[in-house]
Amino acid sequence: MNFPRIDRMDVSPVNALQVSPQIIKNKRLQLNAQDTLFMQINSSPSIATIWNRFVSCLQKIWEGILGCFGIKRSPAIFTLHPSAYPHQITNPNKIFAYNHLVQGGSVGDHVIARKFSLNDSDALKSATLFTKTSPLLKVIQGGFCYDTSTQDTIHWTANFADRHLFGFCEGPLLAQDELQVLEHPALAHIKGALPSHARQLDGYDAALFQNILRLGALDTTTPLSNGNTLYGNNFAKATQEQILSRLKRFDIPTQSNIFAIAAPHIPSSLKNQPYQKKDLETLFFTAYNAFHNILEVSSGKKTVIHTGNWGAGAFGNDPKTVYLLQLAAARLAGVDEVRMHPMGNQRELNEATQLLDALEKQFPQMTIGQFIDHLTANAATYGLKYKEGNGT
Repeated sequence: MNFPRIDRMDVSPVNALQVSPQIIKNKRLQLNAQDTLFMQINSSPSIATIWNRFVSCLQKIWEGILGCFGIKRSPAIFTLHPSAYPHQITNPNKIFAYNHLVQGGSVGDHVIARKFSLNDSDALKSATLFTKTSPLLKVIQGGFCYDTSTQDTIHWTANFADRHLFGFCEGPLLAQDELQVLEHPALAHIKGALPSHARQLDGYDAALFQNILRLGALDTTTPLSNGNTLYGNNFAKATQEQILSRLKRFDIPTQSNIFAIAAPHIPSSLKNQPYQKKDLETLFFTAYNAFHNILEVSSGKKTVIHTGNWGAGAFGNDPKTVYLLQLAAARLAGVDEVRMHPMGNQRELNEATQLLDALEKQFPQMTIGQFIDHLTANAATYGLKYKEGNGT
């Protein structure tokens, strides 16, 4: 049995969490102890088994320490070589696109994967929302551009994930998550490379992936001669010629940094009903968990978040609501810039920004707990109402 090479596994410290207005204003609560473990796993199964047990033991000890602070972070950081893991793509059109982009070459190397958990959101509810400067907001028309990071600025692009990371990338559907995997073939390999506990997003989890090669771009907005685009269920029905007419392979691949967050899945029975507190909390704390930890791993660089209609397709969330909660979470986390892709929902984005500005003027000392409670009590008035999944 061949074991993949793992360059680094870090049993890592908890990230800084702001647990009160005083801490936010003055300093951060941080635990900075860190153990870094090095090993090349190219040996026998017995040695690998002993190593995995040893790491698992350290992880449990560290999680116990973090539990004393009401905080939980997945301790493993994996530096992976995606090509060492097979993909499981089964749809013929996706295999065709994969082969066209990869052409027998590498899908990338040295991918860093992290998963972050937050198991005590109550520690954040006393924090004041509006203590930091509002991020610069830019509205971008069209789909994600995957801007290249520089020495001073790091770009992070959203993956609007299912609870099971990259859950439907192998099959016929082509929504935002699957399109991202198609353009970044390494993600199809990473799905199988991650240990089982890291493949699922529970609670307010967020997963971060750095150094993902983007090998090409698929145009899913320009209609074909039959009037259809390649988005959603149309991709599986398209001919290879139609796919080639919209698929551009890059001569020089670019690198992307991707964060995966799962929105709540809204039952169709709740359509047009005001948002409930539990779903508002899920949207806010999940986004905050992602944004806060993005800042932590970005090493002081200017941080730009690319996001948009998170969970507002198949999952039935309301665009205005997801814009509002993401912008509020970015505000609390201290994100430098948010580039929002409204994809035809500009009015909802404008209403979300206006509402957040109005709340800041009316309640400048509003805490996170008060913010969530206020939105819950006024969801109907503010037009924060569930939608219905669009089937993609």
